[in-house]
Amino acid sequence: MTSTKTGSAALRVLAGVAGVTLGVGTLATPAFAAGETGYQILVNDHADKCIDVAGHSRVAGGVLHEWDCAHDSNNHNQHWTVNNTGGSAPFRAEESGLCMNDNGLRAQLTQEVCDGRLTEQWHWAADTAAGRLFIESAAGTCIALIPNTSANGTAIATDLCSNTSAKHWHGENTP
Repeated sequence: MTSTKTGSAALRVLAGVAGVTLGVGTLATPAFAAGETGYQILVNDHADKCIDVAGHSRVAGGVLHEWDCAHDSNNHNQHWTVNNTGGSAPFRAEESGLCMNDNGLRAQLTQEVCDGRLTEQWHWAADTAAGRLFIESAAGTCIALIPNTSANGTAIATDLCSNTSAKHWHGENTP
């Protein structure tokens, strides 16, 4: 991950191939070459916590919540595939092999069997007003903390995309 300073705020920049243009520069999608796949932790910019599969669940329907990030190679329930194909793609949990699933507006995300459905499709999108990144669903909603708090166990859901810290994310490569 590369950081670029703009004023007093640091913009997290994910070095990659396809850039997302902001008024202050370019934020790029995850740090893998075109067509490559790797694992990343997905970190909320405000809470500095990760999208986590609760209880290390390996079954369909396991819920996603925020939890302290484990910056090591042992917490595979926080590791998500990044497929840099230039468009929307599923985010697959390394530990379970299941895909992050959008269950509708303000409903908690779950992991489900990966079958290519639209509710599994995600992409990075720019919040140009804040110089930050959203993770946007195929429905045009954004991954958010519901409610916006830094408490472990807070639900990860989708909500209308807006300039709030609950909806700003970045990816970090896993060891």
